[in-house]
Amino acid sequence: FMWAEESDRTVNQKTQVKTIDKCINFVMFCSLITGEYPNFSESITMLGELKTDYIMRGIFDLPRAPIRNRVRFFKLAKKIIKEAHERISGVIFEGGICVVLFKEDVRPYNEKIFDAMCQKDINGNRIEPLPGVFVADLNNKDFRKIILNYAKQTINLGVDALHFDCVPEASGIIPPSTYQGIPDYSGWKDLCAKVRNYARSKGKDILITANGIVPAVDFQTCQLKIEPSLFKQRIVVDFVANKEKSQEYLGRDVPIVYFIDWGGQEGGMYCFSHWSLSEQRAFIQQAYNTCRKNKAHFAFPLYGGNTFIAEKPIYDAKKFKTYKTIIELATKKEN
Repeated sequence: FMWAEESDRTVNQKTQVKTIDKCINFVMFCSLITGEYPNFSESITMLGELKTDYIMRGIFDLPRAPIRNRVRFFKLAKKIIKEAHERISGVIFEGGICVVLFKEDVRPYNEKIFDAMCQKDINGNRIEPLPGVFVADLNNKDFRKIILNYAKQTINLGVDALHFDCVPEASGIIPPSTYQGIPDYSGWKDLCAKVRNYARSKGKDILITANGIVPAVDFQTCQLKIEPSLFKQRIVVDFVANKEKSQEYLGRDVPIVYFIDWGGQEGGMYCFSHWSLSEQRAFIQQAYNTCRKNKAHFAFPLYGGNTFIAEKPIYDAKKFKTYKTIIELATKKEN
């Protein structure tokens, strides 16, 4: 395989960040793979105003950026992470990696190797939820090498945490529309161990989480699913079941953070972005209160969106005028 070159072999070893159990305000600030950001200095000011403890998906899938732009994007990401650490005391900055498979991930392309990395439906066909995007198999060692390489590059940028998207799917839980498999998290556990070992070799402890309740993580993150209709605002989450499942996997209680998913044309941010301002504000308030009632955290949506649906982010709290509601909740004295 032709791996993407690492941008730098150093990490931010001196940054003092909070421990995950001390984090109260989680903020979703999701970048695009294209490296497009809003005015980040202004955004850091907003993140500071929100008393942000944890920036979720501050960079996402940068190792998959086009080669012609990769060096520039990596320099930008390092600058952003450094500025966030300098201006927001103790903030944890998270990078994200999508655990799916693109043909571009295998260079030079080898059909046999690629096919072995893909999960299959009940008819033996590759599962392709989006054009050119395939559900991969984390129990395939070659695929794990790809994701580990991407994780190393992201760690080298100076992040404090890594979010791995689509881990349950890559471990055998396929969306019901295709084929319901039985999860096997052995490959995921192996990946986590290697990621932590690499980070420690660079003098850094790294937090690991994933999208969904899974083993081997430091805390859990879950989608706060919205009824798939533009006209309903019902939260579809079983808080008790998620907590029990997390305890079963980890043998202890850890924080669980719920967020409005950036992806998908049904539910999630696509749905949320089509509501009226009053509906959006009401839902943020509802989500915050519901999570607190269930002793969980709600990640305030600040910026981002699905890059497969739109070339630019489909949500910006300032432009959507939901920022006022978010800052009121984030700065409550009860926090």
